Amino acid sequence: MEGLGRGFSSIIGVELIKADNMIITLNGETREFKTPLTVAELLKELDLDARLVVVEKNMQIVEPGDMANTQVDQGDSIEILTMVGGGS
Repeated sequence: MEGLGRGFSSIIGVELIKADNMIITLNGETREFKTPLTVAELLKELDLDARLVVVEKNMQIVEPGDMANTQVDQGDSIEILTMVGGGS
């Protein structure tokens, strides 16, 4: 792609996406993250405690023991559910 400059791979809408970044859907919103990235690294970047969330990648639950080895890839759909305490 001429004219975009080095390090840019495509245009998404009106934003330039760096070649070493990826676009995923996170809880229904389009987000950009650096690659490579595991589920555990994603949680750390979002400042979430892996012990207090459930993660779904492309409609499949990621087991807590698999988070460090589960790669997040371009175009993935990630849902993160946080545990909320309470009661009546």
